[in-house]
Amino acid sequence: MHSVGSTCLLILLFSCLAAAKNVHQSIDSVQGLIGRLLGASYVPAFSLEVIPADAATGNDVFELDAGSNGTRVTIRGNTGVSLASGLNWYLKYTVNASIGWGRNGSGNQLSSVPKPAALPAPAATRVVSPVKFRYLYNVCTYGYTTAFWSWEEWQREIDRMALWGINLPLAFIGQELVTTQFYHSLGLTDDDLVGWYSGPAFLPWYEYCPFFDCGVLRPDGVERVPVRVCVCARVY
Repeated sequence: MHSVGSTCLLILLFSCLAAAKNVHQSIDSVQGLIGRLLGASYVPAFSLEVIPADAATGNDVFELDAGSNGTRVTIRGNTGVSLASGLNWYLKYTVNASIGWGRNGSGNQLSSVPKPAALPAPAATRVVSPVKFRYLYNVCTYGYTTAFWSWEEWQREIDRMALWGINLPLAFIGQELVTTQFYHSLGLTDDDLVGWYSGPAFLPWYEYCPFFDCGVLRPDGVERVPVRVCVCARVY
């Protein structure tokens, strides 16, 4: 029997395990974020360093300090999300910038960010997360908001999540592929399943199981699988 609870749990566990990506690889990801957000010329202005998690709590931590060896700002963190959170802290509290939702980055306020060579040094700062996991989304998000998002839209959203410190988002996109593969293992065919799936905007209700056969969606989820692959690969 299809279980919404077990499906959500599996996706949450996947997101959690994915967060174990090598932190040195995450530095490259955060440098990419800086380039997308501020421009490639800002990447050399930030020194990114990996440090252990907070010794007292085991939770994520970031630190800010003045730069050295030609950089303007030093950000230390124990994960890529921590490093991105430190960047957001710097933007918010040192240069009065902000990151917000908006189409094509229109929610960001970055006009106050100086040129790379003029970036001010931050006050020495250490911030320890009060919790281990910072969760985002529910099932309805994938019908109300993100049903038809492209990879470009997801890339901006993932950058925002990292900047905001989210390390456990519900990764529900393309879940119909997983469900279909399970039913194939039971001997059902695509013809058996095609009328059972809803269209992308109604997937939350399909997961709740109150109705079916509403809209058109290939049961293998092929339309959304390439986006899911990109989303799951982009882990800070």
